[in-house]
Amino acid sequence: MNSARANNHNDRGNTPINIELPSYSSSDALQKNAKTNYSTNRLDNKVSSDRKGWKFEIPSQQIVISYPEEKVTASPPSPEIRSSDEQNFAWRFSSTETDWSLSSQSLLSLTFAPAAQSVPEATRKSIPADYAQRLVKRSKCMKACIRGKKKIYMETYNGSDIQEVKMFNVSSTHGEKIMIRGFHGPCQAVQILFRSKVGNRMRFDYNCKDDNQRGDTRGSHKYDNHDASKGDKSIPCEARQVLIEKGYIPDVEEIDDDGLPLPPWRKTKDNSQSNLFFGPVVTFVIPDVSECQTEESIDTTGTDGKDTSPPPLLWKVQLPPDPSISLEAMTVLDGALDVHPPEKCRSDDDDRASKSNVNNSNGNERRDYRIRRDGDCNAAHPTNIFLNGYQSWSFTGSVNQGDEQPKSAMPDFLSKAFNLGAESPPSPSETRGCGLWDSFGIGSFHDVAYYKSDFFACASSNKRERFGNDELEGSRLDEFGGPALVLGFISQRKQFGLVNFDSDLYRVSMHASAQGLIASRTCGISSDWAYCQLLSDNCYDEEPMVHYLNAVSSYNEAMPVISPLTGWCSWYHYYENIDFQSLCNNFEKLAELKPKIASDAVIIDDGYMTSWGDWDSLKPRGFPRNSGGMKALAENIESHGMIPGVWMAPFACDKNSKLAKEHPDWIIHNDEGRIANSSNCGKFFYALDATNPSVLRYVFDCIQMAVNDWGYKVLKLDFLYAACLQGNGKYDITMSRAEAMHLALQTLRAAAGPDTFIIGCGCPVGPAIGYVNANRISADTGPTWYPDFPLPWWDNQTLPSLRAMVRNSITRSCMGHRFWHNDPDCILLGDTTRLTDVEVISAATVIGMTGGMLLLSDDLSKLSNERLRIGTRIHPITGVTATPLDLHSTSETGIPSLMRLWCTDSMHNDSLKIPLNNSYASDKKWQNPWGRKRNCLPVVKGLGSWSMVSLSNWLDTSSVVTVPISSLSPPRDFSEKEEEGPELGYHIFSFWSSKYIWVSADLFKKEKNLTKNLGPHASEIFHVKAVSPDRPQYIGSELHFTCGYEVLKFEATSTSIDIQLMNSSKRSGFVYLYVPSYTDAMDVKMSGMIVQGEIVSRCPKVAYKSSFYGGQVVRVWVVIHGNGSPNDGRISIKIN
Repeated sequence: MNSARANNHNDRGNTPINIELPSYSSSDALQKNAKTNYSTNRLDNKVSSDRKGWKFEIPSQQIVISYPEEKVTASPPSPEIRSSDEQNFAWRFSSTETDWSLSSQSLLSLTFAPAAQSVPEATRKSIPADYAQRLVKRSKCMKACIRGKKKIYMETYNGSDIQEVKMFNVSSTHGEKIMIRGFHGPCQAVQILFRSKVGNRMRFDYNCKDDNQRGDTRGSHKYDNHDASKGDKSIPCEARQVLIEKGYIPDVEEIDDDGLPLPPWRKTKDNSQSNLFFGPVVTFVIPDVSECQTEESIDTTGTDGKDTSPPPLLWKVQLPPDPSISLEAMTVLDGALDVHPPEKCRSDDDDRASKSNVNNSNGNERRDYRIRRDGDCNAAHPTNIFLNGYQSWSFTGSVNQGDEQPKSAMPDFLSKAFNLGAESPPSPSETRGCGLWDSFGIGSFHDVAYYKSDFFACASSNKRERFGNDELEGSRLDEFGGPALVLGFISQRKQFGLVNFDSDLYRVSMHASAQGLIASRTCGISSDWAYCQLLSDNCYDEEPMVHYLNAVSSYNEAMPVISPLTGWCSWYHYYENIDFQSLCNNFEKLAELKPKIASDAVIIDDGYMTSWGDWDSLKPRGFPRNSGGMKALAENIESHGMIPGVWMAPFACDKNSKLAKEHPDWIIHNDEGRIANSSNCGKFFYALDATNPSVLRYVFDCIQMAVNDWGYKVLKLDFLYAACLQGNGKYDITMSRAEAMHLALQTLRAAAGPDTFIIGCGCPVGPAIGYVNANRISADTGPTWYPDFPLPWWDNQTLPSLRAMVRNSITRSCMGHRFWHNDPDCILLGDTTRLTDVEVISAATVIGMTGGMLLLSDDLSKLSNERLRIGTRIHPITGVTATPLDLHSTSETGIPSLMRLWCTDSMHNDSLKIPLNNSYASDKKWQNPWGRKRNCLPVVKGLGSWSMVSLSNWLDTSSVVTVPISSLSPPRDFSEKEEEGPELGYHIFSFWSSKYIWVSADLFKKEKNLTKNLGPHASEIFHVKAVSPDRPQYIGSELHFTCGYEVLKFEATSTSIDIQLMNSSKRSGFVYLYVPSYTDAMDVKMSGMIVQGEIVSRCPKVAYKSSFYGGQVVRVWVVIHGNGSPNDGRISIKIN
């Protein structure tokens, strides 16, 4: 018997993880195996322990990785034949901390076609020929489609296909260790090498010509590739070389696949036929996430004492090259979410009923792990699924189990391209090695996929709506919900990843979508890291996905977050009808408005160029030669103290542009050789091929022209999805769509430089992380609540409208200040829209609470003071992101209606910079979700701590919106430090309606809920603060929605109050203060002048600590002139 013990560390960050070790190993053999080679023996020993934790297992090979363990014991394998339930899955990830587990019926499945069928017949059709072909119904391409259907093959790998296994132990002091970027410290892992299913040959006869394989699209322009004849002819001169030519060397982090050992085919000297002897490699990893947590000494346990950092399972696939195939997808998970009732709920009868044997398609018996619906048992079944859309404008949000996934109301030719990210693998016409095919007995993932989510998804349960032993009434909150399962990929740099669920949220699959990639690279093909995390009840405070989002930010080295951008954009008033003079007039108006709402930047949007693609050709009528052009506009903006910004669509061009006419070979074509459809409801355009070195050189020079020649420091880069439209009619068909998108973004960042603020728009979510400073996360806003005619008003939040902007701005708020600054699009304040004041206030509430960018887009010369004041009350943007409390449990409208921030003076004032400057570089610690630092607004000393929650009614009729009182308490790390006594009651201040009410502690506990009757599309922000027994308090104001961010100083004693408000801009409104006494004798001064204070409420006396306390609430009218004088914005009160 062999055993090994991981190093036992005392500190929490080094919790040991133990894994199973080979039976043949002595201590010397262990060290030798850890150094270099794969083990040629099967693993015959299995870890056994009664310790609670998480476990990954491959039963057929007796492989187990467990977390955490303090002991390792080993026993010889059982000679008995495995039970039928062990045969039902190839691997399983489970935890004793939750009733949920995840199992897969295969270790890997590959879907592919013969390469010859995926090479386009023509990729250089002229534009006139393409038009003509579209007019002829039975064209050559259509006949080709009718004549022959693409043959699809599928290979499945399971335990019986394993050839070699290698283990990686964290505690080992010798040999290789797996280190994943963003996860601190080595990981426990098992690496599996499969035997080849085709022996020493290619899967198909390989007769494709090199030129046909890549598409001979080279021309003779100055941007064309002059070095294509060099190197391996099966692959074009790589477009990445353009970045080296331009003086920018891209990161090479993916060459060695995140520190994984080189696969066998990359160790051989001859990389041709010898590669065909090897099968795929799959590496499973459990990292120690405790190493990733913040270094601050903050309690990281949940309300029940559980560790709030459950470890994820990560795994990656590496494939050897095979130029005879066109890879459609790698299926990395084909399984089910198993829900097991707690042991105390089970009986023998229950077991027999819930685990009945069912015959699968192969005639084998399987154990039915379907979700139990037994009302007498507390096993929580999944009730919601959070779905993420492909790019900026795509639907994102939570859907109730069984409800239909919202889709665009537009036909495919107008919407498919900008919503099409990863795809499910096509159904195979032939399968190879599918011994466990459909072991769950309910059909393959091709048949049952109902929900499709790009990049990541989260299945959760809201059955257990409990806080302590009290049932929550009137609202379902994520933080009090049941277990959750987070699935996704931690990057999208190699393929676009897809997560599929069936309508019961039982059957689940994950696919790395290659979509016709020719697998001819000598280094092989690898997937991005897949991610799975099981969370127990109530072990998350922000949202169940918080650990996943932190891991993604860290792995992709998200750009350091600086202060949010505030400014003006020309689009929504002028659209493309801009001219030099009207722009200059608005620049002057912005300068005049600076005392009221300061603008950091100005963005000149679409309309200055003659055609998309011809970026250096300005409209002669609007921008005459003597105007000085774009450079003169940038100088004008800077002269008014603002940062110049400009809009471009670098990978798009108009059909009639000079670029399209001179370089038709730069345009992406589909598999039939026709120009790929860009699917934009505004207009059709052509997409430029990011795998073409000539295109990258042109794009690089255009961006540098805007930054260096014109002088723009903010770039709004739109329609970025165009760089990776689907279709093999491109320069390099050995490059996936995700790789093309990644390369396009690398080029944009390299050309713009590190100091240029890039705003992505129409951009796939995953590839953008680490390259853009801000990213649009919603569909375009609009002048109406629903899409306006001729667009279908019943569209599900994918077309321009305020409702579409509101939805994704909330559902994707969790990405803000993790991946980038969220760009919720502009706020429209003008009276020229058909938006009501209530709807404008709701838009301002969403933008203010989510803490993203704030851009105006009206004709400022015609803006009313009433509408402008709505904008000034959320300015400046704090950069702190609220948590949607019902993100995963939304009903009726599908839009979360509750968001929460909290404010505290318990941090040092310098902590204000934490949410603004936090970098998610791979060497940084993750933020601790229980500290709520990301949704905490630090304020000046003396203001105390309080909660801020927004309530919104997104229905078309009036409705009562409810939030449980228990969700309004400060984080436990600060609630114990407060001097306020909740026994004295609470101050509740509603910001937009400027109303105050005192609520007794008994009533607060008795009612359990805070409710508000709101009209259609209306919102309100409430501030809840415990009453202080003997100290004056700042309750709120009408000046800023946070009721505290506007305060620079607050000093108070029992006889005086001294307040200094921000005085950088003009504003006016009431300030509300609590005075712990009953007196009318108060001397109030505002900016050095005596003013009258008004008593608005008297709080009754309440017994507290053998005394009686009470007081009154006073409001003072404040006028701030914004002139910078010492007394401007200062309030002084003497209490007699």
